[in-house]
Amino acid sequence: MYSSLSAWKDHLYRARDSARTENGALKRVIKAQKLLEKKAQVTPYHIVSLPEFLSRINVISKKTNVIIHELVPDKDHKIRFNLRIIEDYYKFVKFLSTLESLNVSIHDIEVHPYDLSKSPPLHVITFALTPREDAKPLSNDRLTSLMQRVEMKDRRNPFQRFAYNAKQNLISAEIDLTWVYKLSGIGKIGNTRYATIENKDYSAGDILEGMKLVDVQADRVLLKKKTANGIEKYQLKFRRKNKDSDVRSGNRRRR
Repeated sequence: MYSSLSAWKDHLYRARDSARTENGALKRVIKAQKLLEKKAQVTPYHIVSLPEFLSRINVISKKTNVIIHELVPDKDHKIRFNLRIIEDYYKFVKFLSTLESLNVSIHDIEVHPYDLSKSPPLHVITFALTPREDAKPLSNDRLTSLMQRVEMKDRRNPFQRFAYNAKQNLISAEIDLTWVYKLSGIGKIGNTRYATIENKDYSAGDILEGMKLVDVQADRVLLKKKTANGIEKYQLKFRRKNKDSDVRSGNRRRR
């Protein structure tokens, strides 16, 4: 005969097995959560809120009166952004110093000439930015001292290698677009030269973002643009980063 004691034992065994199963599942969840927390501690570079990060960069841009011409994610590195600005040395240093008030790492800085006729001259400046914790603001004595040095007057400008004399025209007054647009090839069809700019072919007379191509030479492109201050002249050359020649000859396919 099946007794009530046996029935209670059966219920207890089932409850015990159920509790063991639930405890095992709970332990697995806790273990996974601890692993995620450990990874977050090991990897300090991360973004929780992209709008928050962009907002902080925008505040610094406004504060230093620097226009960011490009801010794009890096193709090869996670949580890294590539920035491009066109500024003089003093505004660049102020912008960079103010960026250091955020929790970021700054690397891969490149400086290329843009408009040497200005005083101080303008340069195309690119660099990479890796944020930590959404680039939260930092505060310490070192940053305060750094900003005080940046604000000092009569600092030497290492970007200005030559003085520009408008009357004697010692330096070309043409604005250098080499690091703004990419010139990847120059070729000929008959007597007409074509230049490949940003993967499109152009010849003399064509328009590139409001600028008219005046001449396509063997190693560069000359352009001009009518502005309220008169005619602005530009030149676009091949980017030289290695010994290989970028000049290419042969037939070009028209746009």
